[in-house]
Amino acid sequence: MQFAHELIVPEVGFPFKLFLFEGREGHYHREKHWHRSIEIFAVCDGELEFKIDEKTWHLTAGEFMIVNSNEVHEVDSPLPNETIVLQIPLKVFEKYYTGEQFIWFTHEPGRKDARFMELLEELYKTYYEKQCGYDMKMNSIFYHLLYLLVKEYRLTEVEDAFVRKNKNLNKLSAITSYMKENYAQELSLEEVARIFGYSPTYLSRMFQKYAGITYKSYLQNIRLEYAMKDLKGGKYNITETALRSGFSGSKAMARAFRKKYGILPSEYRKRMKLTEDLQEVVDNIPIEKFNVDYVDTKIVPEIMNALSEIPNLVYTAGFVGNIEITGMGADKGNGLAWLSDKLGIKAEEVMAFGDSGNDVTMLKWAGESYALVNGNEKAKSAAKHITKSDNNAGGVGEIIFENLTKNVK
Repeated sequence: MQFAHELIVPEVGFPFKLFLFEGREGHYHREKHWHRSIEIFAVCDGELEFKIDEKTWHLTAGEFMIVNSNEVHEVDSPLPNETIVLQIPLKVFEKYYTGEQFIWFTHEPGRKDARFMELLEELYKTYYEKQCGYDMKMNSIFYHLLYLLVKEYRLTEVEDAFVRKNKNLNKLSAITSYMKENYAQELSLEEVARIFGYSPTYLSRMFQKYAGITYKSYLQNIRLEYAMKDLKGGKYNITETALRSGFSGSKAMARAFRKKYGILPSEYRKRMKLTEDLQEVVDNIPIEKFNVDYVDTKIVPEIMNALSEIPNLVYTAGFVGNIEITGMGADKGNGLAWLSDKLGIKAEEVMAFGDSGNDVTMLKWAGESYALVNGNEKAKSAAKHITKSDNNAGGVGEIIFENLTKNVK
């Protein structure tokens, strides 16, 4: 398994980076990676699964996870969620180091710290609304959060193994940061090893042990990421993109790109065409669904009323702050009906589960349908049954198990 070093850049004018987690729609997995910054994931709605050094934590609404500097971690979000992510550069804590550039926080989110969650939610709300004086208010909230982190969650006694691993990842982070800044240059293993004062053999082993990948493959992945950005932008042709990204030519980039992404750069570029005129896209490409995220919940009713006046549209919400707009007939119910027909399965032989407005058509079509007990009222009204437990306590699994075993003596 390869691990990627993530370079984190704070917001302009603030000593931190703040955003909503990109896996908010569910069906998302963030591969193993590490960064020098401290990172906090605060689940406001839904759930997340965290894995740090092979140990797994299941976070539900009201819980948060503190990820330490240089700690390899991965995140699973199988279901829709609303999670605030706060990333804090390590140097912010330099007065509180317990070792050389080292500070460590507990992972245990067992007790729900209501005050800490309130501050994080207030921080994001202030950032989102950007009212007069918001920058001063954000800094005030941020430093209160730092106080709680240092006072309540900092560990002063840490095993030597953690300290040693942290030092080695600090060394590797400096190298990978250099590679990301100079990816378009000739970066041989020998040259980079010389710059950082290591032997090529030692540097090669560092990548294998701590990044789980060879030096050559790590460098190639960086170049592919930048090549993909150029291809999306459409400003440069294929050859220019290859040379700008550090490849020897378009053929070398095409081989690497196809091996990693299963598609040629030229094909990818056609699919990712940018436009300044959305109407041009709508007129020429059949679109089945628009997803609008981060909608202020106060104006959702107003948007829904406006959409109701447009013919042949269906609009629902998949989760808080989301609006899904589809053409008439492009919904989960029709999709399930089409698949069942293709597989030769009757409606009465289908069991469906749902918890939100975009599940309604599916719940109405299926012969047996269940709304989760913590689902919204639209889903509950459409379903034939309601589960006893919610989706955080195995509600779906309980029903499946009951139906599989009810005829077994």
